[in-house]
Amino acid sequence: MIDNYYDKIRTGKQEKLFYEAIFQIGNKEDTNVKRNYGELVKQILDEFMRGFQERNPNLYVFSAHLHMDEETPHLHIDFIPYTTGSKRGLDTRVSLKQALKTQGFEGRNRHETEWNLWIESEKQQLSEIMGRYGIQWLKLGTYRKHLSVLNYEKQEREKEVQKLEKELEEKTKKVKFVEKQLKEKQAKIKQAEKEWIKLSSSWSKVEKNIQIYQTGDDWKLPEPIAFTSARTYKEKKIEPLIIKLKDTIQTILIHNLDLSRKLDIIRNQL
Repeated sequence: MIDNYYDKIRTGKQEKLFYEAIFQIGNKEDTNVKRNYGELVKQILDEFMRGFQERNPNLYVFSAHLHMDEETPHLHIDFIPYTTGSKRGLDTRVSLKQALKTQGFEGRNRHETEWNLWIESEKQQLSEIMGRYGIQWLKLGTYRKHLSVLNYEKQEREKEVQKLEKELEEKTKKVKFVEKQLKEKQAKIKQAEKEWIKLSSSWSKVEKNIQIYQTGDDWKLPEPIAFTSARTYKEKKIEPLIIKLKDTIQTILIHNLDLSRKLDIIRNQL
């Protein structure tokens, strides 16, 4: 048994003693109380309030104030949401969720709650009254029905974050690709340096052999011995030296071609 229902609501966490909704048209720049539009907005909000209780039979209004003492006219509506015919507990009890559900506003998710859907509906009612006075409702930051400006901006930020994350992912892939190419290039350069060292060593051997060919006794044609015939000198000295020279030249040409090929490979790697 509930001894004091007021205290139960006051000390409980599920419901509030009352709820308040504030409605305002425009801002201090376009509907200032000191300008002509201020009086027009006052008239619109007054008409909106006169139909509020009829539109919301399950929201008991106990206080409504139209403030004209600040820069922009705005309307405070205080009410107690209630429902009747409850099968559990009290027949008539305080419940915002059930009161709005009875009026046709059933929440779908954490963005489209009963309260958000109801507020959007009341804004539409206010917009229709504004239209009769020649004022159009400019929905700043909204594009979907029942979606608040805050939720819209949140979704836009999420889209921007997703876009930036995608761009970051693409740039990261490019950086990794460049790093891979750089490592491959560095490996080729190291390999080319090794080949160059080998070529330098081979060239040193070539220079040494050239010096030997120029000054070595094996590559000089000896003076003919006395009483040696020309035929004997040719067969014993000249022809063997010519054969040796041909073999050496052939070896040098082959070695030179091999060095040229390796040098071209190194140039292509750098």
